[in-house]
Amino acid sequence: MATHLNAQITTLEDRITVLYEEADPGRIIASGPGLGVTTAAGILGRLGDPNRFTSLAGIRAFTGLVPRLSQSGLTGRDGPPTRQGHPGLRETLFKAADIARHTDPTLAARGRP
Repeated sequence: MATHLNAQITTLEDRITVLYEEADPGRIIASGPGLGVTTAAGILGRLGDPNRFTSLAGIRAFTGLVPRLSQSGLTGRDGPPTRQGHPGLRETLFKAADIARHTDPTLAARGRP
């Protein structure tokens, strides 16, 4: 049964690779640290057509990982992430960041106080 499941996983990964290559021929998303083809395909699938966003700020807002701005009078401060946007995309990005942190010592060092 395990051999059969491994064969099915391999078949699915091959199919994901073909579809991802069609959707992102330059492999722009997969070029990020911690991203393989399967994860990049998940991000692209949840993001949809990236050309629908007019700026990178729009994509960031869609992820819900931008800080909430708290303003009162003349003062303002950043709060926790807004968490608005696509929860599946946010989860995939967190997982990719965790993988990158484990594989890249520079990224791992940035997370330390």
